[in-house]
Amino acid sequence: ACKILVFDNLLDKLSIKEVEAIVCHELGHWKHRHVLKQTLIILGEILLVIKMFLYILKDDSFFVSFGFNKNKFPDGLYLCFLVFYLPISEFMQGIKYKIYRKFEYQADQFAFEMGYGKHLKTALIKISENNLTHPEAFGTHPSLYQRISFLNSLHDYEQDDL
Repeated sequence: ACKILVFDNLLDKLSIKEVEAIVCHELGHWKHRHVLKQTLIILGEILLVIKMFLYILKDDSFFVSFGFNKNKFPDGLYLCFLVFYLPISEFMQGIKYKIYRKFEYQADQFAFEMGYGKHLKTALIKISENNLTHPEAFGTHPSLYQRISFLNSLHDYEQDDL
């Protein structure tokens, strides 16, 4: 079942149209099947790591190069984790964040196409002003500036078509 939670802090700070815009944005995630896609991305990452671990655990030369006489399971697994999983995880995190940011733009565009572009912009500004977001230098959501610029570009594009 699909559920969208709207907390009281949003209801207290935003107008009805702005809340509708936020809900419409969330419906855009549902329409584009973002949760399913994120699940498949994470599952693919897990399968890749398991396959890599199994390949490495079979090869004693890897462990010998780190000073082990043979494949010692607890130490070898820990070594694989440190040498391979952590760097691969960091690399994959960057790729996932880029994809997830694209998902945010798609959901913003969906809200825009449903007629909520203006209200989504004002809602995003209010949410940001009230510190209801957690800005990250490298996170799953584009910055407020990037999202407003994107919504403005959709508006400009729409005007050019008229």
